[in-house]
Amino acid sequence: MFVLVASAPALAQEAAILGSAVDGTKAAVPGVTMTATMIDTGRAAVAVTDERGEYRLRHLAPGR
Repeated sequence: MFVLVASAPALAQEAAILGSAVDGTKAAVPGVTMTATMIDTGRAAVAVTDERGEYRLRHLAPGR
């Protein structure tokens, strides 16, 4: 599986991760659970890919 990720600028007060999940043939993979965990707090944001394999994790606190 290949995951493409884009993020908001580091100076933003909120961050987002947008991307898509595709298989080896570059076909969209719906229903995949994507999780981003903030290392400092352990807080996790979860999204599930839609029918186009796309997901959005929004309203994330900037950090590492």
